[in-house]
Amino acid sequence: MSMFVLSKKWLVLTSFVIFLGALGLLLVFYFSPTQALKQLEITFFNVGQGDSVLIQTPYQQNIIIDGGPDNSLIQKLGRTLPFYDRTIDLIIITHPQSDHFFGFIDVLERYKVERIITADIPYETEDWKAFVLLAQQKNIPTHFVSSERSITLGEDLFLTFLWPQEQFINTQTLKDANEGSVVAELVYKDQKYLFAGEITQEIEKRLIEKNLFHDIDVLKVAHHGSKTSTSKEFIHSTTPEVAIIMAGKENRFGHPNFRTLKTLQDSNIPTFRTDIHGDITITSDGARYSTVPQFSGGL
Repeated sequence: MSMFVLSKKWLVLTSFVIFLGALGLLLVFYFSPTQALKQLEITFFNVGQGDSVLIQTPYQQNIIIDGGPDNSLIQKLGRTLPFYDRTIDLIIITHPQSDHFFGFIDVLERYKVERIITADIPYETEDWKAFVLLAQQKNIPTHFVSSERSITLGEDLFLTFLWPQEQFINTQTLKDANEGSVVAELVYKDQKYLFAGEITQEIEKRLIEKNLFHDIDVLKVAHHGSKTSTSKEFIHSTTPEVAIIMAGKENRFGHPNFRTLKTLQDSNIPTFRTDIHGDITITSDGARYSTVPQFSGGL
């Protein structure tokens, strides 16, 4: 009898040790760098009337362009990033209006943010002051962008800032903060993704004159599809294969404007909208990409 009890205990102990070993191997495999994202993944979050884009690189970097108008971003990150991933490598604020940065306040409180890049635009709202103060308290390095500065994210992944020009910011009295909005191009192997911020058609014209655009694969349409952006000339210059419009459902501004939609339609550019399609995720291996909306829907 005692021998049977001993054998039973030994069996239980052996099974437990095997279980712990298997669990350990599983955890090592799960958290291993080799299990990192092998492709570029860009998620255009539906944050209502605002912008917020998460870029997850093949090099385990998390980059967020704009933070949206409320706490939607923190909820989206909680559902998108693994629970153990609490680092945001780079935050880019295209310009200091609340629909582009307010959601970052929660992010700064709950994640480790390595650095911030934004445009050097004078802006004195209380919300913006609160954000700047919080970034200072967290000792987060903050840099002002200058055009044609490039960041190497990996051997085949580059982020280049095309606007604003430092000279433009220093010499112009901005009628609209949108004129100083950051424009960035992400290049991954053979593919190009253009994030147009909220630039106006006047700034589009300046960029066209600089001849910076060549065969854009995906365009994040400027200013939620407003009529003040996305001229025919800009579309002809960038020649995007796909356009993404970020706007709130039934928003009071009437975004996206029917003229913008017609410009894209006339150029036969498939267009996805966060107000219709929800979150929009692009996955790329650098040669091919797929665009997957959260919801299907016609335009």
